Formats: sequence, C-alpha cells, structure tokens
Amino acid sequence: MTLSKEHIAIFGIIAAIFLVSANMAWLNPNPDYVVKTNPTIPLFWQYNGDATVEFLSAAYFPEYFKVDKTRTNRPGYPLAAHILAKVYGAIAWPIHTLNALQSTMLGYLTLKILVYLAGALALYDIARRWFSREVALLSVALAFLHPFAVTFIGTFHTSELQFITPILLVWMWLNLGEKYSHQKNILSSLLTGYLMVTKQNYAAYLALLAFSFLILKRYKESILSVAVHLIPFGLWLLALKLLHIPYYNHESANGLGVWLYKDLIHRSPAEIIQTLVRGTNGWLLLIVGYFSFLALAAVWAAGSSAVKEKFGRHHTIFILIFVAMSWLQTFASNRYASYMSSDLAVIIFPLAAYAIYALFERFSIKKYLPLFLALYLFAGLSTLIHFPWVHPYDQTDITHPDRVKLLEEGKLVPRNEG
Repeated sequence: MTLSKEHIAIFGIIAAIFLVSANMAWLNPNPDYVVKTNPTIPLFWQYNGDATVEFLSAAYFPEYFKVDKTRTNRPGYPLAAHILAKVYGAIAWPIHTLNALQSTMLGYLTLKILVYLAGALALYDIARRWFSREVALLSVALAFLHPFAVTFIGTFHTSELQFITPILLVWMWLNLGEKYSHQKNILSSLLTGYLMVTKQNYAAYLALLAFSFLILKRYKESILSVAVHLIPFGLWLLALKLLHIPYYNHESANGLGVWLYKDLIHRSPAEIIQTLVRGTNGWLLLIVGYFSFLALAAVWAAGSSAVKEKFGRHHTIFILIFVAMSWLQTFASNRYASYMSSDLAVIIFPLAAYAIYALFERFSIKKYLPLFLALYLFAGLSTLIHFPWVHPYDQTDITHPDRVKLLEEGKLVPRNEG
C-alpha cells in the first residue's frame, strides 16, 4: 500500500486524539472517580469504572482471572496487551527492568494505537470504494474525532470495539469478496473469532452472514466462516480448563440476552409489543445521541440521487440487514447506552461525510473544512467536561478513603461503558 497524504493525515488524526486522551484529566470528566496511574503527572488517568480490572487482567494474564472473573469471557485485549508488555520488558531489560504494571501500560497503549490505526485505515478504504479521497478522509475524521473515540483510545477498556469491530469486519468481507479463497475466509474468520472473544459485538458479523447466506447464496462459505470463527473461543475454553479457571460471562450474568427467554417470552402479547416499541424508540434515540446531526446528514445522503447511483440493490439490502441486526443486538442486550448504536459508524460516517463535503463544495467553502473539524472536536470534548471544574490534583483517587466511604454510601457512581 502506497502511503498517500490521506494516510499521513489519518496517522495525524490518531496521534492528535491520543494526546488529547492522554491528558483527559484536564477536562475533569469525572472528578469523583479517577485512577491516578501516576499521582504526580496527570497523564493517562482513568475515569472508567472497569479500567482497573481491564488493566490488571492484562498485567497478570491469565492468573488474574482466578482473582476477578469479570473479564473471563473477554481475553482478547488482555492477551494481546500482555504479549506486547513482554516485548517491551525484553527490549528494556538490558537498560532498565520494567515491572508488570509499567510494561503493561506500554503494551496496552500500543495495542490501542494499533487498533485505532487499523480501524481508521479500514474505514478510509471502505469509504474510498464509493467516494472521493476527500470524502473518505472526512469520514475518518468524523468517526475518530468523536468524543467517544477520543475518550477510549487512552482508556483501558474494549468499548471502542463497538464501532471499530464492524469497520474491520466489513473491510475483511469486502476484500474477501474481491477474490475469494478458502484460505482468506479462514484467516478472516479467525480474526473475527478473536474480535468476538475481545468484545462480543455480533451485529455486523450476523449481518454479513445473513447477507452472504440468504442473498448471495454462499452457503458453504458462510458455514465455513461460522465454524472457523468459533476456534478462538474453543481454544480459550480449553486453556481455562487446563488452568482450572471457570468460564464466566459477565454480560449474561447481568441479564444481557438471557432476559429474552427468562422474562420477555413470559409476558402478555400486549406487553411484548409495548416492549418492542419502547426498545425501538430507545434505539432510535441512541442513534441521535451518538451521531447527532450526522445521522440526519447520512439520511439525506442516502436519499440523494448521486448516492443511489453509487449504491446498487445489494448494497441497500445489506445496509437494511445491518441496521436490523444493530437494533436486534441492542434490544437483546437490553442495554441502552449511546455507544451501543456506534456499530453503525461504518455506514453513517461515510454517508454523513459525503453530505457535508457536498454542502461545502456547493457553497465553495471547502477551505473551511479544517475549521469545521476543529469546531466538531471542540464541541465533542465540551460534552466531556464536568463543572465545576476541579484541578487534576484535587480530583478524588479511587484509593482515597473518603471516596471509598462515599461509594459505600451510594453517593458516587462510577462511569462504565460496555
């Protein structure tokens, strides 16, 4: 792949949001709940309630699962970060001995950068298939300058995979379709399986399977993919058995998915219909909450004659299937957090970028696109600021005894993202 100016710009975008996320403490996102990774320097401080267990699962992989089973069903990030940590430890050893926490921080942050770069480059390549370089780059900027993306590139968590996993899956599927081979299918399916044991975000994969099986009639290829994608999960179950660590699914234990057969099917038909309507309304609000005005821009673009000429019947069918699977996943999980709708990023951001670029081109103001993106970033970051503003050194560390007391009294609520 030739390194173009657009690719260089993408590297710049990822570097910029990484620096912003590293200094998140100055935005005061949650002054009553912070893990001060370095008490003297407010760098990469963690404001997510699950960051500690995510980090320790990587630092002491896999033994930590014997202590805390919460992330037993998500070994993907801990394993990858642990391997990178070992590499850093080996490189630094002749000069300085890194402890497990130091090397894991380097490994985890490196993993984050690699995942973000992979997602950004894949999104650019996807958008480039239908739109100009400028629109493709704008779609990447809109996706990765979003406050959710900015927050989680520096957070020890898997939440960004809610929008990056669908991007990677669609990209692999498009490349697989260009020149199919069983070898490529097996490799893509293994990577898919690994992504699923990192964060179980199945909407895009189910959409791709349904489209391939029902519309393209690729029965053998679809069945092969399903079988192969289960290999990483099977290997992990085997490893847990050998290590005498019981498998635990935190999401299922908290009712995600299982409520359908434990609760919903036992309701009256009227109650089921009411639940479906409420769920759909909630899901639509999530889309508006995450994408804001970009959702409307994407709808306008999808209805424009220019886009209709670019998208064939199959593209439209796939988008409809994907949207349906996104709704189904949110409804089944019964988790109505705004980021749950972000799996549609692979569709909405390129369409919104096309609409915005067309508008700027129509009024001959394309030179102001950088200013627009700067305002877009600023507006997004402003939603993360908590007032009254508290200096990082005055924010309450989770190990502070006063904070522990407040948590026990229920006066503090940690921020969690799936």
